[in-house]
Order: sequence, then C-alpha cells, then structure tokens
Amino acid sequence: MAAYTYTSTGAGNWSTVARWTGGQGSDYPGQIHATSGAADNGSGLIRLTLASTATFVTGDTVHVSGVLGTTEAVGMWVVTVVDGTHLDLQSSTFANAYVSDGRLARNDKVVIASTITADVDADIGTSPTDGTPA
Repeated sequence: MAAYTYTSTGAGNWSTVARWTGGQGSDYPGQIHATSGAADNGSGLIRLTLASTATFVTGDTVHVSGVLGTTEAVGMWVVTVVDGTHLDLQSSTFANAYVSDGRLARNDKVVIASTITADVDADIGTSPTDGTPA
C-alpha cells in the first residue's frame, strides 16, 4: 500500500494535498507505463505487454489510453498479472490487432475523510474552517 501524507496550506486554509512518500524509483500513483503490445490471451481477453509488471498486483485497476489497433483496450480495467511483462484486462474482449502505442496508469485513489476536526490554536486566532478571525 502506498504511503501518503496530508498537509495544510496555512492558518484556516486546510487542504487535502497528497504527497508521495514512496521513495525514489517507486511506482507512484498515476505513473505512466508504456504498452508495447496487445494480443488475445488465448481465452479471448486482452493481454497487454509492458516493460515490467513488477509494481502491479492482480486486482489493481488501471486506465488504458492511446492504444492504436486494439482500441477496445482503452478504458478502465481490473488486471490480472500474468508474468513479469504481461497483464490481462479482466472482462475485456480482444477484437482488433495491435498496431502501436498505448499507455496505462494504475487508478490509485486517495480517500480523504469528509469531516476534519481540528483544535484552534488561541495564539493564531483564526478559524480552521474558513480562516476568519476567531
């Protein structure tokens, strides 16, 4: 699971900015992976070829875009990791031969609570909800 931190932008201006803390070289939310092929997996599903599937796990949701030829691969998919370079798009149907291009990104989501409770620092003297003087 990815690690996220949340910060505020100052007195009264609370924000939910996510900052990646996974370390250099880590797969980060939304990282783009180029596809180099698409084919029938033998059962009629679309199988994509990537340089590496090391940062994916079966059940990840990905967004596929820019695929030429196998345009039916474009969209949101749950994937099955087949091996070190191949992902199958669950519930897909292969129909058209791959021509070129394509990219995908894991559809990571940062879930942020809808209610934040914060203590007002009397020295600051501003409301944490709207920044007006307390």
